[in-house]
Amino acid sequence: MIIRGYYIEFPKSDLIKKEKIIQNIKEDEILIKVKCCGFCRTDLHVIDGEIDAKYPVIPGHQVVGYIVSKGNKVNNFNLNDRVGVYWLYSSCLKCKFCKNGLENLCDNGLFTGFNVDGGYADYIVAKKDYVVNLNGFKDYSDYELAPMLCGGIIGYRAFSFIKDKEIIGIYGLGSSGHIITQIAKNLNKKIVVFIKPNDQKAKEIAINLGIKDIYYSNEIIKDKLEGIIIFAPVGELVKYSLMNLEKGGVVVCAGIHMSEIPAFEYKYLWGERSIRSVANVTKNDATEFFNIISNIPKINIHYDVFPLSQVNKVIKDIRKSILKPSVVFEVD
Repeated sequence: MIIRGYYIEFPKSDLIKKEKIIQNIKEDEILIKVKCCGFCRTDLHVIDGEIDAKYPVIPGHQVVGYIVSKGNKVNNFNLNDRVGVYWLYSSCLKCKFCKNGLENLCDNGLFTGFNVDGGYADYIVAKKDYVVNLNGFKDYSDYELAPMLCGGIIGYRAFSFIKDKEIIGIYGLGSSGHIITQIAKNLNKKIVVFIKPNDQKAKEIAINLGIKDIYYSNEIIKDKLEGIIIFAPVGELVKYSLMNLEKGGVVVCAGIHMSEIPAFEYKYLWGERSIRSVANVTKNDATEFFNIISNIPKINIHYDVFPLSQVNKVIKDIRKSILKPSVVFEVD
């Protein structure tokens, strides 16, 4: 079978449309006809060579599509099921991390659109245990579901580390930020949002989401926060976050890549404040996230849709920050 996809052949180059031939899928795999694939900040890190991907590779790990074929050991899905493929492609299942439900830390893990071909293509092959069944989400279009498959799931993993907190700060209202802000509000958390100085578009999104406490990212506020998630890949925000954090609070850095964190005085960390990162996602993260989505009122995904054939032009616009928080490519 021939699969047509857009490859990044080496860092900082345009994506090129190429074909590849696949033989029979393995007994634990499914073949999915891709309807659409969301763009993620991680894709940009792959394209720019900021993380050590396998090149050439087809990016894209927020894939919504329909099953057209499956291996003989796939008994958890049926043909024509609507499914989602996310960042974690597979793990070894044998190491100490996998045995403890932390397959996101597996040294032999494979990741969609990073070291395994992803969803900027007309078809994708996926492992049966690393795919989400989306049949039950009839209120959401394919385009709305796509950003949830990383923006939502990785955002939820970040949120899970502070979900016992009541007053939470969010730095960055991109795809993850605007999804998790809505989930946290539905779970009755008080949300404070920090945006880039003079970013009117982000301010409008925050207001649209019902956020009353909106500050610039370099502001120091009087009433300190119990937990903070940094979605923007900007290292200097760590210091500002700590300065806005209550004693005993946690700063969660949600990205796979972040610019250098400048030095800061120990007093900002003192008081049993802590900083932690988020690395990838687990299968359980995906399950828990979509369980929450199915039990709260429909959230509003702010997205733009473009034909996949325009991927290089759209990436240029993404770099200019002129598009909506979530960008989705429709396979044409």
